Amino acid sequence: MDILKSYDAKFVFLEHRSYVQGSSMTHGLFEAAKSWSLGSVKQLQLNVRSLLKEQGRYDLFSNDNNKPIIKKEYNAMFRLQCGEDVFFVGLKGREEPVLISEPYDEEKLIADCKILKDSKSAALMLYPDALVINIIIALNKKLVSTLFPSEGYGQWFLVRFDLVSEKIRLIEPALLEIEVVGNIGASNTNSTIRLDGESIGSIYFSRNIK
Repeated sequence: MDILKSYDAKFVFLEHRSYVQGSSMTHGLFEAAKSWSLGSVKQLQLNVRSLLKEQGRYDLFSNDNNKPIIKKEYNAMFRLQCGEDVFFVGLKGREEPVLISEPYDEEKLIADCKILKDSKSAALMLYPDALVINIIIALNKKLVSTLFPSEGYGQWFLVRFDLVSEKIRLIEPALLEIEVVGNIGASNTNSTIRLDGESIGSIYFSRNIK
């Protein structure tokens, strides 16, 4: 597949991280799509293959059959639907360091959440202008960290999400619910995401044995 267009991101590290968080990858993707005049993103899938620890470049691929494009040299791959059109985008490093770190209070984002161990779920009321992508990632991380013991394992990382992204542009308060619906041992989890009771996608986390 040929690269049609590219977009150079301007990433910052969040708090003490030494890698680009999945939320930053996603917001960068929205900026790239806007620069390419693709239109509003209705649905979005992200697959993270490896941590990105430098500035990145988004590459838009030509694609005539809508089949998934897998490029092993990319840290992350996106599938996005804009209108009736489907696009595939790869994100990889461009050998330029990230020089700026910004304060990022992940716990504050979800401070009012409720974790319900019996139902393996978490809930939080969202309001317009909320950083919904960031909150989904943070809330699922807190949920799986609560449900599964940490002994012998490293930290949880986002590996994939599928989202009806047009649903997260809030114009009024909405209840976010995340529920773990599957897991492989204590190292891989699959959660469903609901907004005011309506399913808007799923999110997958993974962690390694220390």
